[in-house]
Amino acid sequence: MNEVLALASIVMLLLLFLKVPVFISVLGGAAVYFLLNPNVNPVVFAQQSIVGVESISLLAIPFFVCAGIMMNYTGVTARIMDFCEVLTGRMFGGLAQVNVLLSTLMGGLSGSNLADAAMEAKMLVPEMEKKGFSKEFSTVVTAASAMITPLIPPGISMILYGCIANVSIGDLFLSGLTVGAMLCVTMMLLVRFVSKKRGYAPLRTTPVTGQEFARAIKPAFTPAASHYYHWWYPYWRVHRNRSRCCGNYLCHAAGSDLP
Repeated sequence: MNEVLALASIVMLLLLFLKVPVFISVLGGAAVYFLLNPNVNPVVFAQQSIVGVESISLLAIPFFVCAGIMMNYTGVTARIMDFCEVLTGRMFGGLAQVNVLLSTLMGGLSGSNLADAAMEAKMLVPEMEKKGFSKEFSTVVTAASAMITPLIPPGISMILYGCIANVSIGDLFLSGLTVGAMLCVTMMLLVRFVSKKRGYAPLRTTPVTGQEFARAIKPAFTPAASHYYHWWYPYWRVHRNRSRCCGNYLCHAAGSDLP
């Protein structure tokens, strides 16, 4: 059995080395294991493959990736970046602070840390270098801030973990929101400390006026609020109904025990 497992691992790694798509490489290694292992019925491989594909929760992954791509091409990402510049313009670090805050907000729109890092490496890193930031600092901030993205709901990694481990995805979203916000705040403080030490000036010195804030938040808030509503509202309804059911059950049980 160890030889079969080793052969299946070699096949999967070889397919990955040949730049075969990941899902085909994993299927190829699994097929070798099931076909060469006499103790396992090959029908189980087909059954498990079909059951895995039929998971409704996994449909969220391609839809979130598609939403992130559409927002990049339609200019929503640029509008959110302008809003982040208004919020963090007077902080030390300037665009580095925008980088961290944009990763946090994009976590609720695309849910993919790889897509977030690729987008920011294309949009923000060249601008940071023009503003005097070193290439190393810009790259590290982009890579580190991308770790916040899968923690902010709806993270793709949370959906995968919830489906595989049979854990409530709504509970994962609620827990990830607090952790992601704390990581965003601490990373912005660290960026401020390093930027002040290296002399990276803020983007602006004058305070933000009410008109500027309103002009920036309106085009950025509308798509973000709509997106958050469509994933938050179903989970809120589920938890509210669950609480009502538990409350009714407890009231009924307490009433039945009364003398």
